[in-house]
Amino acid sequence: MTTSFLLPQKPFYLVRHGETEANAARIAAGGYLDTPLTQNGILQAKTLADKIKALDIKPSAIYHSSLSRARDTATHINKHLGLSMTEVPDLIEHIFGDWENKDWDGIKPLVEAGVEPPNGETYMGFTLRVQKELTKILNQNHEQPPLIVAHGGTFHSFHRLYQEDHVTVSNCEMHYFTPHPAQTSFPWIVKVIHKNA
Repeated sequence: MTTSFLLPQKPFYLVRHGETEANAARIAAGGYLDTPLTQNGILQAKTLADKIKALDIKPSAIYHSSLSRARDTATHINKHLGLSMTEVPDLIEHIFGDWENKDWDGIKPLVEAGVEPPNGETYMGFTLRVQKELTKILNQNHEQPPLIVAHGGTFHSFHRLYQEDHVTVSNCEMHYFTPHPAQTSFPWIVKVIHKNA
């Protein structure tokens, strides 16, 4: 199987959720730790909503992780868009096992070194889970690209799927993925639509 067929070749938007209490406290929050948005995170989502309203190519539907940080970010984004919203439980963040709710500054070097989280989900297991859900979403008929609101790990797994370098994504950062099959190793053009200062 060539890399071109790892995911359906259809455009989509991908957004990381807004700042959470765990983010602000530098706590590792994987798929088993549900942490609410901070007031700053809510403001980030509302700011992003204004950016999305001004896009030439607007999303036609929203899909979001079942964790409240993604669901609430999607809700704030959608307040004036009025799009259909679908919750996707298997888009939750990488399950960190024993690393959940631990100091992020101590965990981050282990993540960057590729150490598997003890009693958690393997990186490949997480990547394949995300691939499966993105495939389901992209295989649906959309008049315009769908908007997927998920987690920093979702971006990481997308790039890992294509054996691309790890990316760092800020809260409420949004990328636009456009198929580019001529690039056989990484058949996508990725444009940063919004990034917090």
